[in-house]
Amino acid sequence: MVSMHKASIYALVGVGATSVVALGLTPVAPAQPAAADGLAPFSSCDDLRDWYVSRALTKVTAWGLGNEYPYFAADAVATGSRLESANLYGAEEAPASETGTNVQEAGVDEPDIAKSDGEVAAVVDGRSVRLYDVSGGGAIELSTIQLGPRDGSAELLLVDDTLVVLQQGLAASSWGGSAATVDSLYAIPQGTPTTTISVFDVTDPREPLLASTNELDAGMVTAREHDGVVRLVVRHQPNLDFAHPYDRMFNGGPWRESEEKALAQNREVLRESVAADWVPTITDSAGVSRPLVGCDEVRHPTAEATALGSISIVTFDPVAEPDSNNEWESTSVTAEGNLVYASMDRLYVGHSDANQWWTSSRTGSTTGIHAFDISGGSTTYVASGSVDGVVPDRWAMSEDTGFLRVAATTSRNWSPEETHVVVLEEQAGALTQIGEVGGIGEREDIQAVRWFGDLAIVVTFRQVDPLYTVDLSDPAAPRVLGELKIPGFSAYLHPVGSDVVLGVGQAGTQGGNLLGAAASTFDLGNLALPKQIATLRLGERYSNSAVEDDSRAFTYLPEVRVALVPVWDRDGQHIVALSVSADGELTKLSEYNVGRSGSVRALTLGDQRVAIVAGGEIERIASFV
Repeated sequence: MVSMHKASIYALVGVGATSVVALGLTPVAPAQPAAADGLAPFSSCDDLRDWYVSRALTKVTAWGLGNEYPYFAADAVATGSRLESANLYGAEEAPASETGTNVQEAGVDEPDIAKSDGEVAAVVDGRSVRLYDVSGGGAIELSTIQLGPRDGSAELLLVDDTLVVLQQGLAASSWGGSAATVDSLYAIPQGTPTTTISVFDVTDPREPLLASTNELDAGMVTAREHDGVVRLVVRHQPNLDFAHPYDRMFNGGPWRESEEKALAQNREVLRESVAADWVPTITDSAGVSRPLVGCDEVRHPTAEATALGSISIVTFDPVAEPDSNNEWESTSVTAEGNLVYASMDRLYVGHSDANQWWTSSRTGSTTGIHAFDISGGSTTYVASGSVDGVVPDRWAMSEDTGFLRVAATTSRNWSPEETHVVVLEEQAGALTQIGEVGGIGEREDIQAVRWFGDLAIVVTFRQVDPLYTVDLSDPAAPRVLGELKIPGFSAYLHPVGSDVVLGVGQAGTQGGNLLGAAASTFDLGNLALPKQIATLRLGERYSNSAVEDDSRAFTYLPEVRVALVPVWDRDGQHIVALSVSADGELTKLSEYNVGRSGSVRALTLGDQRVAIVAGGEIERIASFV
């Protein structure tokens, strides 16, 4: 719990304060901005507060800010200047991370429910973490870390012998306050999303040592680790004591009068808010709370904007010896954010306006994107921009040689119009569109995207599965090279050798009916004429795979060309092991039944071994030597 009122702790920052907090984590070295700023910083705390309040007053209703709150609920070789064949990453160039997770970019690790260095494995089990010795043919439990009560889930990062536990939850709800004193009103319980960062020294996994614990009053979007530096992306929304009308069946008072009083009260709540209400704070294990950023470290658009919360990127080195005199770095923008993509040089935070997906994207719905330089040990805001349409997930974004490429779908009248691939370049603080190709998957939704240097593979679906190959060798003039139409669709694509890609998704009929989880391979040797090599059903009709929604659930062992895919059907969940031949043929090798466990993983351990993780524990070690 926060030990002081936010208005009081915010006085610690004042005008012109730096964006650092003493939390027992070691800071990273500052870096020079990579480009001119596209978003302006606030000049003072009064400026920040007035900016938020003036916008919130136009949106607040008798029910508070409601839905206006920000809800958080891969190389091709060119022939001349054009691509003629895929020549994709060899299988050995698309491995899992060093901690066993299937990641989007090599060298950029992602948090997950299980991590391992090949000798020791850590597995989230509800409100605890189990540590195992996995150096041999079996898993030996060594110790358990109790995380304490939290409402949400936890994920892990493993950096050398340091385990970072990222746990989500809700702060205690707040009843009462001035809103409760108004007739026909009651205060809405405002449970604030929180993120707890706990760092453990697991040099001796039998006796893990807690190094530091800090809690943010902001919800976690995700995190990334690169070169030992962790970047945590969180979103904050104000926890104001709004009111709303009693239901007439309980109150008996006039409904309109109750609404009028609630609206008046909520406007007053906004006018009485202070800068600290709009900026996240952080609390250490001693209960000392501080602002996460100074007012002049928060950036905002100069034009009108609808975001009434903020996105913050917190950067720290978890391995360095904790010291209460050290500080960590954070930077914030007044924006919403539900998409995060990171290369080794840039981190991008985007937000698709899913509530307006049925409108014309050309005139309404867009995806806003903010770019940050992470090429050094620091994190520096670089530029902002937007693309027309809805970006479905992080896999629809990719950075290569300084260009951001984005696949998005425009929509009209409750129906998708088309997908287009846009190329953006940083120019004087703006992400400026310099190239575009459209007409992809007309009246279809994006199902999967994979990038290979100058090549994009885009899968869309409505009744059949068009797989498109897109040439990006000229960023100013991208073009569609080829198209393949087959029943069903692939929701995830993975390179498994030269010119061969494995897809995991759904089998289907020509009429668009889905038949259950399936794996397929595609030959991209001729990008103008992509071909399906093989397809293999992984389950009965109505089965599905977690890989369709979460790429981290996919595992591939390139040395032995084995893919492991979890599949749900009426009998529960099982992990199917597939052999992928050099020419793309698929053979089912084995199947591991894990009952009705929720999240499962086939965690790579090295030496062609995987740990089958289910129900918060390691069930077995499987070897594919």
